[in-house]
Amino acid sequence: MKSLSRASLYISFLLILIVCAVTFWACEGAGALYPKLPPDTRLSNIPPDSILAASPRLALSWIGDDADGYVVAYKYRWSFRLTAADTFQERRWTTLLNFPVTGLALIILGDETVAPKVYKYFSTLPREGLDPAKLAAFFAGDTLLIEGVPVYASNPDGQRYPVHSNPSSGTFIFDSPDFINPHIFEIAAIDNDGLVDPTPATLFFSTPQASPPSTEIVSSPVDSVFALDYTTDTFRGIPFEFRGIDKNSRTLEYQWVIDKEIWLATTGRIPWTEFSSSTHALVTAADFPDRFAIHHTFYVRAKNEFGAIDTLGWFLRTGQTDTVFARVGFNSIYPLFKRSGYAPRTLLINNSYDFDTLAVDPQRPNYAMLEQYYRDIYGALGKTEGVDYDIWRVKEKKFPGPGTLSRYSKVHFFGDVVNYDNFKWSKTAGTELSLSVGSEGIVTAYCNIGGKLIMNGWDMTRADQIPQVPDFWHNILHISLQFSVGGGPDVTEYIGATAEAGTGYPDMMIDQSRLDTVFHGGLNYSWTYQLSGFGEILYRYNAKTLPSPFFPPPNGLPVGVRYLGITYDVFFLSFPLYYSDKTAATELLRKINLDFDTPR
Repeated sequence: MKSLSRASLYISFLLILIVCAVTFWACEGAGALYPKLPPDTRLSNIPPDSILAASPRLALSWIGDDADGYVVAYKYRWSFRLTAADTFQERRWTTLLNFPVTGLALIILGDETVAPKVYKYFSTLPREGLDPAKLAAFFAGDTLLIEGVPVYASNPDGQRYPVHSNPSSGTFIFDSPDFINPHIFEIAAIDNDGLVDPTPATLFFSTPQASPPSTEIVSSPVDSVFALDYTTDTFRGIPFEFRGIDKNSRTLEYQWVIDKEIWLATTGRIPWTEFSSSTHALVTAADFPDRFAIHHTFYVRAKNEFGAIDTLGWFLRTGQTDTVFARVGFNSIYPLFKRSGYAPRTLLINNSYDFDTLAVDPQRPNYAMLEQYYRDIYGALGKTEGVDYDIWRVKEKKFPGPGTLSRYSKVHFFGDVVNYDNFKWSKTAGTELSLSVGSEGIVTAYCNIGGKLIMNGWDMTRADQIPQVPDFWHNILHISLQFSVGGGPDVTEYIGATAEAGTGYPDMMIDQSRLDTVFHGGLNYSWTYQLSGFGEILYRYNAKTLPSPFFPPPNGLPVGVRYLGITYDVFFLSFPLYYSDKTAATELLRKINLDFDTPR
C-alpha cells in the first residue's frame, strides 16, 4: 500500500479543521428564538406626494402584511394647521379593526395593546356569528364593551357617508380652512403580537380651501301670521323651508335664528339653533327677542361636510340678475287673547245680504234690523257692545284679517240673510261676501292658536259660499259631504232643528212671523252634511212635511255640529238664527258660551 506524501497529509489536516470550525459555528447558540418581526403597511392607491386634491375629501386604501403572524388592526392619523401662520397639529390615532363583522367596520377605542384580544374575540366567534342583540346595537350606533374595550361601528344604520365601510379603506375629510392646506397622513398596521409598523405608510398632500355653500329660502309666510311662544296640537310653529347649494359636498346642515341683530344688541350673543340636516324650520314666539314684536327677520345658513359655513348670506343666481338672500322678513301676531290680563271679547262678523232700501221688517231685513236682533240677544246675555263684543260688516270692511281676530277670544260669524234671486249672501252676480280660500285660512289659523268660533247662516255650505277646502271643512267645521233635502236644495222644507238628546240645548223652530210668505212656512237651501273627525251632532233637520218616496227624507240628518277640542272650539249651524225663535236663539248662545267657558 502506497504511503501518503507529506503534502497530502497537510491538506487533509486543513480540511478537517475547516469542517470542525464550520460545525462549531453552526451549533453555537442552538435553541435561541428569532425576534418577532413587526408588520408592514402600504398605501395601495397612493397618489403622488405633494398632490393638490380636488376637494378636502380624499379616499385612501391600504394593505398590511406580517411575516410571522397576521394583521389585526390599523391605526392612522393626519396632521393639519388652522392657518398658514399656525404650527401643525396632529389628530389622535384612530384604531380600525382588521376584521369585518357582518358588513360593519369597527373602531376600537384603544391602541395596539388591546387590539389583539378584540380581534381574537371576533375571529373565534361560533358559526352563528355575533350575538343578534350586540349586532343590532352596533347597527344602531351604540358603543359596546368587547373584552373590556369600547368598540363602535363606523358605518351604522343611518350614516349615509361613513368614513369606513371596510377595514382596508376610508374616505376622509381633511381640515381645510386655509387657501392651501398641507397634510401628512400616516397609517400603520398592528399584528397579533401587538407590534406596530415602525415606519408607517405616509402620504404628503394638500387640500384646497373648502368653499362655503350658498343658502336659499324656498318658502316663508306671505301674510301676517299668528305666533305663540309654545306649541300645541294645532300650532306647531311658523313654517319656513330652505335649501343649500354646494356641488362638492354630499351633505349639508342648517341652522337658523330670528332677529339676530336684536339678540346681539340685547344679550351680546346670537342664539343660532344647532346644525341639523332638516330643510324646514318651525318658529315660535319663544325664538323672538321680543315675543310680542310684529316685524321680524328669519336668517338661515348652511354648513357643508367640510365644515365651511355660509357666512355671506347671499349669492347671485347664475344667468339672472336677481340676488338671492338667506334671510327674509315676516310679520307675526301674538294674540291679545293669549296674553295675561285679557278680558274676553267677541267679534260678531255680519256676512249677510243687505236688503238696504228694499228692506221689509222683519222678513227682509237691512243691516240695522239684523244687527239689532243680535244686540237684543247679546244684551239678554248681559253683554255690552263696545265692551264685551263688537260688530264687523264684511260688506263695508272686507273680511277681518289676523290682526283684528287676534283681539277677540271668540268670533261669531253669521250669514243669516240671502238675496232671493240666487240665495247667496252677495248681490245677484257678485261674490264679494263669499268666503275666499284666504279667509278660510285666516279662520283656520285663528282656531289653531286657540280661538273659539260660532258660524250660523242660510245656505251655508254651497261651494260658492264656503269653498270646500279640506282643512277648513274637515278640521275646523268638522263636516265632510253635504246633502240637500229631498227634491233638491230649493225645496222649502226646513222648519227647525231638533237638539240632540242629552245635550241640554233648546230645539230651534222658525219664527213664522219673520219668514216671507213666498216660502210657505219653510226655508229652502238648508243643507245637511256628514260629520268629520271628532265633531258631535248637536242639531238634526226638522222637515215641514215628509218628502215624496222618490227622495231621501231629511229628518234626522245633521244641521248642527259641535267640536270641543283641546285647543279650540267650534259650533257650526247650517240654519239662520235670525229667522228662528229669538228666545230659543238666546238660550242657544247662552249654552254655547257656557260650553266655551267650561274648563276641560
